[in-house]
Amino acid sequence: MFPAVTVLVLSMHDESLYAERALRAGARGYIMKREAAKKVIQGIRSVLAGQLYVSDKIAALMAEKFIEGRTAASTSPLNN
Repeated sequence: MFPAVTVLVLSMHDESLYAERALRAGARGYIMKREAAKKVIQGIRSVLAGQLYVSDKIAALMAEKFIEGRTAASTSPLNN
């Protein structure tokens, strides 16, 4: 409804599946609540500047899944 709104998801889940779903749904970033305040502020600034932002751990997990050829769309039981 509001495509101009920039969303950074602050989550308690550190699974890349949640991050992938949030980004596919239109979020511009995904970061976990337990990250240091400095990282959260960095994420906010990044998405406000028009960039994508994910925490280092989520980025590594997503890269690993990409290399293995798995995506949320292909592994999600909701898509079957």
